[in-house]
Amino acid sequence: SSSPWCLASYASINTGKYPSSHGANIRFESLLEEYPTLAETLSRHDYSTAGFSSNSYFSDVVGTNRGFEHFEFYKANKEVDQDKGSAEMERRVLKWLDERDQEKPFFLFINSNEPHWPYWAPEPYRFLFLPENHGHDEDALRALQKRAQTRPDLVDKTLTPEEWQLVKGLYDGETARSDGALGTIVDAMRQKEIIDNTLIIVTSGHGEDQGEHMGFISHACTLNRTVLQVPLIMRLPGVIPAGKRFSGMSQDVDFFPTILTIAGLDDDVWHGGLEGRSLVPTFQDESVREYAIAEFSPPLRLLERDLRGHELPS
Repeated sequence: SSSPWCLASYASINTGKYPSSHGANIRFESLLEEYPTLAETLSRHDYSTAGFSSNSYFSDVVGTNRGFEHFEFYKANKEVDQDKGSAEMERRVLKWLDERDQEKPFFLFINSNEPHWPYWAPEPYRFLFLPENHGHDEDALRALQKRAQTRPDLVDKTLTPEEWQLVKGLYDGETARSDGALGTIVDAMRQKEIIDNTLIIVTSGHGEDQGEHMGFISHACTLNRTVLQVPLIMRLPGVIPAGKRFSGMSQDVDFFPTILTIAGLDDDVWHGGLEGRSLVPTFQDESVREYAIAEFSPPLRLLERDLRGHELPS
């Protein structure tokens, strides 16, 4: 990832530019309109574009939704679904797939807010990855997460390696919930017989620190590998060899040129302004990068915003 937090990563995915270029990192609280987005570019080529998000960093508030002719921002119904938005996302995306213009190609961007602090997936995912001999004392596990989020100098004792494994087990439960939601969408596309003619990209805006580096938890404030190294899974039969693994480097800024290349759209208006590189050569094991760039800026805007709302955490 080019950045360790949501807003900058969403902006990089959607503009093909690094945070120091698009500015939605420390200089600005939102994405400037001068940078064309992937959705705007594909709309210009007569694609239906739709975005779904339960994260405010991918929304109209910060401009990262620009270019989507259909966009839905929603919050999780925690009383009904007990998750962070995946269930609501499933319902909304399936409805859009049913109602979209079947004659037009489409670009669909889905944000899943799992896994994210606090790690507390709905059943049956919640305790799937805890050690077999460990009990499911919910109060104790919630207290454990609270200790993990507290500055080491403010707790009686830091978490042991065994306790961190419990935290990671809860995290894996959240990841499984997100995977289940993705599976529902993929199954629907398979039933509609569009799955094999659709490029699917699964990735993450950032990773998490989970006890590997003393004093750091979650993300946003480091450039540790734990926060930057994220999954990337791509599928398109006939273009991407099935089962192939590529060991070279890739970045979120690379998705924009990759999608344009696969779609056969060498967009003169914007293609020259991209800072990413098409990943198509990697399908044949050709490297496209000698290095990757990740950028961190102190989140002063975030702190200032929280101070305005008197919500600054300890």
